[in-house]
Amino acid sequence: MLPVRWLIVFGLAFVTEVLALPTPYITRKQNGTTEGSPKDGTLLVPSKESTAEKLARLSQCLLKPVSPTLTSEIQEKLDDGARLIHMYLTIVNHTGQFPGEVHSDVFEPLRWTRSTGTMGRGIMMLKNTYNILSMNTLNYEVEYMYDIALVQDPPNCLSSMDIYDVQEYLGRFLLNDAKGIILNGTEDVVGNSTQEICNFHINVDDDFDMGYFHYECCHLNGKMELVCERLLPNLWITAIIICVFVLNIVVVFFSPFFVPKSFYEAQEEPAVYEFSLKNPETLRVKYTNKNTGDPKEISLKRFSKFSKEFKNQVDSDKIELNSVHSFEISKIKFNVQPANLLSTSSSPIGIWSSFYNRAFLCEVGKDEGIYSCCTSSMAPFRNYKWQDFLRRLMHAILLLLVSVPWIIRVILYYIYEDEELSAMREAASERGVNSYYVQASFAVRYLTPVHAVFLLCYLVIVVDSFFLGLVFNAYIAKFKRILVRCLSDMDAYARFATFDWLLEILVYPLEKLGLYALPFIVFYWTLMTIVLAPALLYYLVPTINIFIRLVLHWWAYLCPSCNCLTKFFEKNLGLDHLPIGLPWKKRLFEFFIVNMCLLTMSSYLFLAVESLTFFVEILVYTLVGIILNADVTLKYVSLTLMLLLYTRDSFGSVTRVYTTYTESIINVLRKIEKEQVDELGICDENKALTPHALGIEPDKMADINVERNELTCTLHNVIMFIDKEMNAFRISKSFYYKTIDMNVDGCPGRLFPNVMKALRQLLMIMVFLMFVFLVVSAFGDRYEVSGVSQMLATLVGGFLPWIFSNILFRSPVQSTSIDTNSATFTTFKRFLHKEANSFTQDWQVVEFLKDLVPERCSEELQDDIDLIVVQSTDEKTSTGKSVLSSVTEPFLRLSKNV
Repeated sequence: MLPVRWLIVFGLAFVTEVLALPTPYITRKQNGTTEGSPKDGTLLVPSKESTAEKLARLSQCLLKPVSPTLTSEIQEKLDDGARLIHMYLTIVNHTGQFPGEVHSDVFEPLRWTRSTGTMGRGIMMLKNTYNILSMNTLNYEVEYMYDIALVQDPPNCLSSMDIYDVQEYLGRFLLNDAKGIILNGTEDVVGNSTQEICNFHINVDDDFDMGYFHYECCHLNGKMELVCERLLPNLWITAIIICVFVLNIVVVFFSPFFVPKSFYEAQEEPAVYEFSLKNPETLRVKYTNKNTGDPKEISLKRFSKFSKEFKNQVDSDKIELNSVHSFEISKIKFNVQPANLLSTSSSPIGIWSSFYNRAFLCEVGKDEGIYSCCTSSMAPFRNYKWQDFLRRLMHAILLLLVSVPWIIRVILYYIYEDEELSAMREAASERGVNSYYVQASFAVRYLTPVHAVFLLCYLVIVVDSFFLGLVFNAYIAKFKRILVRCLSDMDAYARFATFDWLLEILVYPLEKLGLYALPFIVFYWTLMTIVLAPALLYYLVPTINIFIRLVLHWWAYLCPSCNCLTKFFEKNLGLDHLPIGLPWKKRLFEFFIVNMCLLTMSSYLFLAVESLTFFVEILVYTLVGIILNADVTLKYVSLTLMLLLYTRDSFGSVTRVYTTYTESIINVLRKIEKEQVDELGICDENKALTPHALGIEPDKMADINVERNELTCTLHNVIMFIDKEMNAFRISKSFYYKTIDMNVDGCPGRLFPNVMKALRQLLMIMVFLMFVFLVVSAFGDRYEVSGVSQMLATLVGGFLPWIFSNILFRSPVQSTSIDTNSATFTTFKRFLHKEANSFTQDWQVVEFLKDLVPERCSEELQDDIDLIVVQSTDEKTSTGKSVLSSVTEPFLRLSKNV
């Protein structure tokens, strides 16, 4: 558990960041006296001397720049309109700290920032890493001057001054453009409060043991006094800070929604389709208790379901072991995954989904050119295919890609934040405080990416990914089931249902009592809001929902005697079935899995929140930079938007081509096979059909196979599917992919050539846009055209490619439909007949229908076997017959013909 002081740190960080409250002041001490006015936020540099006396004393020490061009460089940057000039000084022959630095509020006395206006002050109110957070959009007209070397005359004269004298000397020196500390009063910086020199300070609050880092800016008033004030966020900067904080909170609570919806969408169960053979076929089955290693063998235990009739037939004396019996079948029922079928509303091909399927799901291995290589073994001594190795390799790469945001966050931390935050920790420690506050990201403000908390997260994720995921499949199944159930409940319907439920409760008194409820309705609403708030958070906030589910599972396994509470969780909170009365070994294993789920979810969420909040800040700061520098950034923004729109239009045209073709080919097949479809009428079963109107009359319509100890059937020419519930007409997706490359008008062709055409068109548009952008930029700078005018010119010029591609010239990728009345339709039917006639596809068998009475085959047919069913040893009785009643999950079902 975190120490109490860390809880105080996070609490103060919340209050300070949200409300932008002024931090406590520390007054400066010199010669036993204190000065300053914390009420108005203004501090005068403490001294008993007059300004003239102080300048006379300080001028006894001279600082001279080593570079003779330093003054001209500073003036040149100021003349060019620099808003901020960050200066990093080095004093020759000076090492260590200045006298009294450790006990002062000065942090890094040799690091200064010259501000020339209100915009510069506003930028300094943001985080110090504003340059990287804004993707350099806030770095416009911000200059950096590193290693400004200064020499002392006489040597080491600054060592005789205390830290506040050094600060005043350097402040006056840099305000005077490194020309010395004596000003004649006519300079622009005198009496000009917008010309400031700023550096970092740390204020110590002994009550909370906290150090606060902030900028302190100084300017010269009309009396030549150096007046300094703490830089506090103004109203609008406070609004930006609140906006970032609120967005971060939203990201924390709704971060599970960043999981792709395809991961947790309710998956449709496989549908069972029935295919009627034109002529009954004979299935020869050998039932044996000997495992011979034949590829046609399948274990009886691998079957998931059997009909009772088939069990009775096998258990009867009609089937003898080690003999072949024939079954006459006329119908086959098989499982079809919804993803393997296409309807007119389907979008079968998308650019990114196709890339993901081919790259990460290894569908590229199905291409004819590399299929034989992918299915070959990697080593002669073990049957491990290349495609299996590549599939696991791509999964590992996918895990690395998922972690890329965190890797980017860590890299940016060590490049831009680590050095400064380490110096702040050291400065806070030197001043006797154990914690500090500065605007930084949520976790790295107080920790580092190699802190024990982060290391524990890394360890949990590594163990989860490379150990538990390989050893305990139950762990993955449970974690995914809980996560999927939670995210599925967070869809729009569930949210609206929750609001309906809340409104029903709130209006209940009005419904029952009418006007008599008005006197106490406000009290009732207030009370119900307080009471129902936890329930609303549970149903509406995914992060809370997931953690409550995991904690309740954890509680159910920890306290098996709380049966009533467990049933309440299942009924009212929509949890999965929580086991009651499990054996202690099983309960211990489940308890371990739930604990690992909690640790894994916490680790992923902790790292994801840190990464996401960082990128949210990048988004906000970048928008701020674009708005503040609109005269420069608008043309870049307009160019970027046009590139995105043209990219979407170019690749979207490819998707539209295949969507149009899907509708066309389904409508064509439905029209061609209208007579066959009408004969079916309203189906009692899902039906699979062959296109008889195309003249498809195969000699053999089904082949029974065994693949990976699963029973499958290879059906010939089955491409159409009729849904009994919606009477929907669908086609096989595999057949669809075979037809897209037919050499006939109306077929879109393979995806890759069309993508290349779209990419070629996009590159031509990009070249034209870059030409327009260069012309606008060149003449805009030459003739000082405003940023808005340059943006409008870029938009007008960028609109020309759309006119060319949609009006004057035809796009290389066009959507075309199939016209059944055209002269080319006969050619299309001929090609379609060719593809359908050679089409085969494997399906998972569920059931055979026709005649269940087995017949013993003659001796000459004993070797002609379609299927070998192997009986396990524990399934035999004393007489050698099988006992199928002990098999709870068989797969193959045979039933009577209906």
